[in-house]
Amino acid sequence: MITKKRFVYRAIVFIWIVVSAYEITFIAVTTDIFHGTCTWYLMYMSDVVKIISGLVNWFFAYFLPLVTMVFCYARVVYTLRTKVTSSLLLRFCSHFLRQFAHVLFLHFFLL
Repeated sequence: MITKKRFVYRAIVFIWIVVSAYEITFIAVTTDIFHGTCTWYLMYMSDVVKIISGLVNWFFAYFLPLVTMVFCYARVVYTLRTKVTSSLLLRFCSHFLRQFAHVLFLHFFLL
């Protein structure tokens, strides 16, 4: 039986393995010897590899954390709305949602 503590440790090990494998792969693809010096994160085999690595970086560094944050904040607001019946807190939640939607709009369309 997997306890909560073991699950957390396994999650930490899994993240370390995945990130290490990703970084090693990315460095191997973009490293080359140029004029006698080793350059990394600069050389790409082709434009297709450059575009794919850029999209993968964008997904892991921007999109995945953004989706995680939106999901977590939505769960917090949902939990607050279901547990609390105070009108003051409900107004706070609706104000929070409007502000969060505004920040997301600015983040997506103005950057």
